[in-house]
Amino acid sequence: MSRYVDTLPAPTNPKEKKVIVLSFGRNGTLGLYYALQKLGYNPCHMRTVFLGGAHELKLLREAARGGTYSGEKPFSKEDLQKWLGDYDAITDITPFILEEAVAAWPDAKFILTTRDEDAWYRSIENTILPMSRKTKSPFFRLLGMFNSFLYEMGGMTDTLGGFIWKDRAIDNKEAAIMTYRAHNEKARSLVPKDRMIEIKLEDGLGWEQICPFLEKEIPNEPYPRANNAAEFKELTTSIIGPSVRMAMLNMATTVVAPCVAVGAWYYLRYIRK
Repeated sequence: MSRYVDTLPAPTNPKEKKVIVLSFGRNGTLGLYYALQKLGYNPCHMRTVFLGGAHELKLLREAARGGTYSGEKPFSKEDLQKWLGDYDAITDITPFILEEAVAAWPDAKFILTTRDEDAWYRSIENTILPMSRKTKSPFFRLLGMFNSFLYEMGGMTDTLGGFIWKDRAIDNKEAAIMTYRAHNEKARSLVPKDRMIEIKLEDGLGWEQICPFLEKEIPNEPYPRANNAAEFKELTTSIIGPSVRMAMLNMATTVVAPCVAVGAWYYLRYIRK
């Protein structure tokens, strides 16, 4: 099967990854993304994937389907660099390329943030789950026929949903928590202890936890707090909204306008006369 990544040129000077966050989203990963930026890194996050448009959504979907998820060809380091070559850190996309990322950049510093499993799933229910339901709706899939970003987003959420919930319904709490637990255990087994720090959110996540491990001075400003349910909704709406409006415009000009024109012709030709 041909892969989109195989059609892309190799980057001229890809960056090695200095920091890799191993955690699933909803574990303080957006705050970590902002914190890493303030410390001078250029991190990839699901937010940057969305902002990268259909191109990056397609690469994330393809990478997640490699090896770990569906048995398709895993991404090599060269494949990953075609996608992630501009970044020197990775955050919440790592679970979908866990083995590949650890093998590609074994000398990185690894951060695993965790939290109470029920608290994690409650956060999923308030953020990712409603978005997943929307992207599975027939109307969203119809809009995807008129906009490449929405089309790829539908495919990406199907793939990532299959990764988290396996073959169960997307609101199956037990299946999601089993995936979450297995992922954290696997991350601990893959990364040497001297290259990883594990931080439980209930114990606090801030500069004091990450800066000594990263060998960075503590900034003279508050640690960034982000990504409650309201912020998540605002973020996704601001990114998806323009594509929805464009898709509706494309649908109107491609389908509705010709139908109106045909209807007007039929009326003038056969009914009015």
